[in-house]
Amino acid sequence: MFIKPLNKIYWSIPILLACLLLSACGSEPTSSPNGNNNTVILSGETVSGVSQKGPFIKGSTVKLYELDEKLHQTGIHYSTTIDNDEGKYHIDNVVLTMPYAWMVVNGYFLNEFTGKKSSKEITLNGLVKVEKGKDININALSHLAFNRINYLVQQGLSIAAAQKQAEAEVLKAFDFEADETSFETMDIFANGEGDAKLLAISLILLNERSENEKNEYGNDVAQTIDLMAQIAYDLETDGTWDDDILKQQIKGMLVGFIYEYDSNGDNIITKARKQMESMTTKTIPDFEKYIKKFISPDTIWGPCTNENDVQTNRFYDRLICHNSVWTPYNILNPESSSDAASSSSQLDTKSLIEEECNAENEGMVKSVWVSSSGNPRFRFVGHPEYYRCEKGSWESRGLDATCDTAGIAVGDTCIKEQCLAGTGCTIYSYTYEGNGNWNSSSWGSRDSRIFSACQKENTLIGDTCSVRMPEGMVHYVFNKDSTWDKCNIDPNLGACPLEADHSFSQLFNDYNGKYYYCHGGEWTEVKLVPHQYTDPRKKGLTDEEYDILDLPKDATVGDRASGLLEYCYNDSYLADELYGSIFCMPRYYYRYRENGTWTLETEEDRNADNRFNDPECSIDEEDLIREILPKPVGKTGVFAEPGEVIKCVFTKICDGPYEAAKDEDCPLGDNGTLYPVYQHVEYIFGRTE
Repeated sequence: MFIKPLNKIYWSIPILLACLLLSACGSEPTSSPNGNNNTVILSGETVSGVSQKGPFIKGSTVKLYELDEKLHQTGIHYSTTIDNDEGKYHIDNVVLTMPYAWMVVNGYFLNEFTGKKSSKEITLNGLVKVEKGKDININALSHLAFNRINYLVQQGLSIAAAQKQAEAEVLKAFDFEADETSFETMDIFANGEGDAKLLAISLILLNERSENEKNEYGNDVAQTIDLMAQIAYDLETDGTWDDDILKQQIKGMLVGFIYEYDSNGDNIITKARKQMESMTTKTIPDFEKYIKKFISPDTIWGPCTNENDVQTNRFYDRLICHNSVWTPYNILNPESSSDAASSSSQLDTKSLIEEECNAENEGMVKSVWVSSSGNPRFRFVGHPEYYRCEKGSWESRGLDATCDTAGIAVGDTCIKEQCLAGTGCTIYSYTYEGNGNWNSSSWGSRDSRIFSACQKENTLIGDTCSVRMPEGMVHYVFNKDSTWDKCNIDPNLGACPLEADHSFSQLFNDYNGKYYYCHGGEWTEVKLVPHQYTDPRKKGLTDEEYDILDLPKDATVGDRASGLLEYCYNDSYLADELYGSIFCMPRYYYRYRENGTWTLETEEDRNADNRFNDPECSIDEEDLIREILPKPVGKTGVFAEPGEVIKCVFTKICDGPYEAAKDEDCPLGDNGTLYPVYQHVEYIFGRTE
């Protein structure tokens, strides 16, 4: 992952965000403590708009907090729930005496690349000006500008001036010009230049990482949240995105958005447009030109000023500075003059080899990537050319030149794998004929090689197979998805896939009275294991029969009980960081029904049970202890959430911003404002070590 982990200091947030996290929300306004009721901005009207990363979906919450001229909360706040999947919200009967407000949206959104629900919830902020009859939108740009606006206001700027300056700085961070349209009026489904910039940045922030790591374009929301936090933090005090290394890494990752094509000739951006168009009847803005601007060679490497300078991108494709334009090597650029294109196409490929061929590196082999000549659409489709240093000159040779002849006898084999972007990987086998000569024959793709060597008519889950590959003998195990996973094989414990993650893996086995779990190809001894591996009653029972073995015979309708099947989490880092314990959790929970039977708990059961949500914390409930029930494994992964014991407490937010204990004086002498918050007491596990 190219996004750096956030240091804890990155989570120090301004007073506005702190207040949101600590305050209770209501749908009715409270009186303003500053007593300013002379001007009425809204007197019972509706505040509406759209909330977008992609469109926030039904169930997402939108909150509005009235702010004074110093961006302090007045105490008036409203909240609503989005009741559609288009991100549209409306808050009715709003009464405000101040023109500025803090808007917050939290929930799941529809992924702009896939149209699917995001894997995680996300929170976006916006500092907005409220006017009668004006729609107010909350989006990624309003979120990035939020901290910066607050900082500038605390430095003495007016809110209007701070908002204008911060918005220009956010766009400049992405190499875009300032826009006349305010962020709070931009819409990814509108057709203005500002709307195009918003959609481009929304896609850039989502990046090409997958939510489930292997899901097609199902992008990693956790990384998006981290990335937005880092950019917002970087912009806050000086208005510039100073982390050039991170920015260039992101640009490099995004090159594939434009230049990687599937068999239908579509790149990721083309697919994103088609997906967005399927989500609305409106015209999608021309966001492509802004993504291309953000990742253009000039923004990655700077202006092309030195003729014949060469740069290499993350796909190992070479670009050369020619007539002040970064030109893909060996590609005819249709936007350049015919003379420039002709000159570029005639450049010698081996001139890109930086090392000199001399007596010291005699026999050295170098490769140079050659793109498909004359086809800019398939810029990253091509092949490597190989050159060997022979008697002071780089001579063109085949892939077999990379085979080492030291200690090789006639008849020995050399296996090589060649992977080409856009065309896949091919494995080649070479037989040594003597005098430095190899005889070659193609084996086909790696997957086809594995399948032909391993797949049998009666192949069963857990079967193993060993195949000689370019890197040596490689072992595979057949998994439940009917594919072969690379693994290591222990003679006593069996196959352990190299990609198995022991944070969530249930690959346990036992040997000589000890239990082991599989992680990264290795079996590691563990003391805490699921019940089903140690309970003698499991023998002869199916998972379903065993799971309900201990359910109570007598119960009250609605009672909840856990099954015996468990997931155990043995990643000490995860456990120590989050829960302070290595623990097991039930796989399933059951509810007692009116017909006198136990059946699996459903999502509807949990939605109707307020014991899964934070209860209201008010002054009348101070010091009250509550329990939040544990949750079973979700649909997106094998991680069962422990329950939690929480306590209703009050904390004080002072000017500055500062946070103080309830009975502590504020450092600037102000009285501060008390806000309720539930304090974590402990977690509720199934079993711990």
